This record gives sequence, structure tokens and C-alpha cells, in this order.
Amino acid sequence: MHIKTEFYDLIPNENLLFIKSFLSWDERVIESIFKDVDKIRLTYYSNSDWAILTDCRNWDSGTPKVAENLLKAALSDLTKGLTRHAIVVGQSELKKWQFSKTIQPEKHFETKLFETIEAAENWLASSGYHLSSNK
Repeated sequence: MHIKTEFYDLIPNENLLFIKSFLSWDERVIESIFKDVDKIRLTYYSNSDWAILTDCRNWDSGTPKVAENLLKAALSDLTKGLTRHAIVVGQSELKKWQFSKTIQPEKHFETKLFETIEAAENWLASSGYHLSSNK
């Protein structure tokens, strides 16, 4: 179940959901991706631990409500069973700052920001989460 829109691709792997994000998001896109991620979570990861690798290098940020909604999602059932979330922001200081504001240390999963896909993959692989070769 690969879900592709003009704003994101959701590519489920055995125990890792790979998200590629594009363009600028508003509340409608956030609502849509949350529904799609939950559909994938329930189909592939409902009874097991899982991780997310999000590639935000081609993402153009979004409205102020987007960050607020990302925080809400981090504390919802959407993240049930999630243990790690690797976010690739590239070298953008703005994206690093934006995402650092959404990371909540008291969550039940760990989130880290990375400049490269390779560094994110290595961090996830250290806990047994692997991206298939068709990224």
C-alpha cells in the first residue's frame, strides 16, 4: 500500500514507514497525511514496534497550524507502537529550528534530526529498523 500525493509519498517497509514530503503544507494536507499514516499503521504495524523515516529535504514548510498539529499527532494514537522517528532536514537551519520545536522529550518514541538519509538510516538500523532498497 504505497500512498502517493502531490505533497507526500508514504512507503511502508517491514517495520519502517518511509515518508517523502514535498511542497508547502496546510491543515488539509496534515489531516490527509494523518489519516493515511494511520491507515498504514493499522495495516502493517498494529501489533508491533515500528519506526518512521521522514525525508523533508524537499518540503517547503507550512502554515503555523502545521507545527501545532504535528505536536498533537505526536501525542495521539497515531504513534502507537512507534519507537523511533528520524527526520532528514538536510542542511537547512530553518528546518532544523522548526522541527526542533516539535520534538517532545516526554513522548514514548525518540526523534532525531539528520542532514542525510544515510545518517538517519544508520541510526534506525542500530535498533533493527531497515529501509528496503527501493527508496
